[in-house]
Amino acid sequence: MVFGAFSIKLNIPYQFHALVVRKLLKEKSEPIQKESGELSFASGMTGALLLIGFLLLYFENFVGFAWILILIISLLMFLACFAGICVASLMYAVSKKIFKK
Repeated sequence: MVFGAFSIKLNIPYQFHALVVRKLLKEKSEPIQKESGELSFASGMTGALLLIGFLLLYFENFVGFAWILILIISLLMFLACFAGICVASLMYAVSKKIFKK
């Protein structure tokens, strides 16, 4: 996830989705391109939060909080996959609108 913040070619879930959709559905269309800043923000935020949860578990500090954090992130990723509502993308759009003024 963190690598996807730097380049779309390093975003492994995005590339995997593009390959699977093309092979299974035999579509020739390209995946929907989003603004690169939005994708970088969403990938970076998700990767950073998962890394924080992993480090809290690894060093055995705040284990209960770490599992709650990882569960919330997993549920938000599930929501983004099946409902099309990405909280990180919404945060990016709102913060972009606020800082543009």
